[in-house]
Amino acid sequence: MSQTWDLTLLDDFAPDPIGGSGWLGARLWHFIVTDLDGVQVGEIAARQRKVRHAFNARAKTASCSLRLDDPLVDFILDGRALLKAYEGDTLRFVGPLATYEETSDGTGGSVALTFADPWTILIARLLGKTTTGYADGSAGSLKDKTLLVTNLLAAANAEGYTGIEIGDTVDTGSTSFVAFPPYKIAADAIAEVVNALDGPDIEVVPHEPTDVGGGDIQIATLDVKSAIGGSRPNAAWEYGTGKRNVASYSRRGDLTLLLNRGFALPPSSDAAGVVVTDDDATSIADYGLREGLVSTDVDVAQLRQALVDEHVRIRKNPRVIVTFQPVKVDSTTLGRVPEYGVDFALGDTVPFRAVSEAGVVRVNAFLRVYAVDWTIDDNGASLPSFTLTPE
Repeated sequence: MSQTWDLTLLDDFAPDPIGGSGWLGARLWHFIVTDLDGVQVGEIAARQRKVRHAFNARAKTASCSLRLDDPLVDFILDGRALLKAYEGDTLRFVGPLATYEETSDGTGGSVALTFADPWTILIARLLGKTTTGYADGSAGSLKDKTLLVTNLLAAANAEGYTGIEIGDTVDTGSTSFVAFPPYKIAADAIAEVVNALDGPDIEVVPHEPTDVGGGDIQIATLDVKSAIGGSRPNAAWEYGTGKRNVASYSRRGDLTLLLNRGFALPPSSDAAGVVVTDDDATSIADYGLREGLVSTDVDVAQLRQALVDEHVRIRKNPRVIVTFQPVKVDSTTLGRVPEYGVDFALGDTVPFRAVSEAGVVRVNAFLRVYAVDWTIDDNGASLPSFTLTPE
């Protein structure tokens, strides 16, 4: 089935006059290496630098390449260093080394480095190390889902400090409880609450390394809100029409996750529990029957039903992802290009419109910003790309 878009008041397509060699007044990037206490060791002369921001159980990352004769290489590879990445004066990333790959071909050699924020620490933290596992609340004592997430972070920090403190929080107004089996991975537990019906949005936000006592160093906060971001109708992105502030875009569809008839089984401990189900007749008619199980350990049939309903509602249509690069900001584009962190940010919903060279409407929708990638040149200037998806 083809997807149609309703787009009005469009100009004819015309090539965008992209001039100059970079962003006008661009804020240059700096990659700073510190020890695990946050004490600066030095700025690295890194190449092939990239920084990625995402939210909702996705790690922020930074990557680069260093020559093997760089004086800080061995200090970094020892695994007891932090990378701080600044765009101008704005801290965009803090995190330890995650992976590296050293290569040499007779020209001196280099090492490719990837750093990740402390969400990866939560992946390496186990909760509920008893036969009873981890539980918070019950069917008779429900808690707001924001509180369930912050309590999970507190439990992870109690096992061993993660570097993350609780940041800005807003209750969802939706309540539930959790009951996980023993040795539950903390990141998976948080993700299950976030991805459940009416779950909160979360973001690990970089923080200047700060001593919080007991030898523990904070490098991030965890924001937990009913919704991160809002509608930004003035931050419009347009390819081949209107402001023409998009240099290129791609649109990718994924039909493999379609679900138009879902089932949720009762836990194995509830032999008398009922199987709950939901379906969408329109989606079945459009795409054929796509069945699947919705994983859950909830033993309350009403909550399982709500979860299945939400899965079908979200997954009954193909997932569409749009990735685009803005035009460069120069004298011809002033006022046309929304600024990240000022006009819009992660979680915001922005208009995206695209018209082909033949004048055919390809996309016209409000899409949510769920990732931003900066590619940084050797001079420290960058051009971002943004990833959008319908909610």
